[in-house]
Amino acid sequence: MEVKSAGAANREIKKDLPTLMLLAQHAAYRRLIYLVYGEGAELDVERIRTKAAELRGMPTIELWLHSAAGNPAVLVDVLNNTQQPG
Repeated sequence: MEVKSAGAANREIKKDLPTLMLLAQHAAYRRLIYLVYGEGAELDVERIRTKAAELRGMPTIELWLHSAAGNPAVLVDVLNNTQQPG
């Protein structure tokens, strides 16, 4: 699981997604979750989707948003780009 506050820099997103890939590949994680929290979290969804689409061989990653205290986190997307490197 990777957790980021809303408005995270692109460089942080670019670091987090490969980290999740490594957990799936080398630590045999079966469920990968990327949680973005805080006001405006929904504004980060498209940036995360774009960065995920740039990665080859990315496993399935659940994208969750938690926009405010007292509200439940919501699954907003399942990112999956299973193209193999090459």
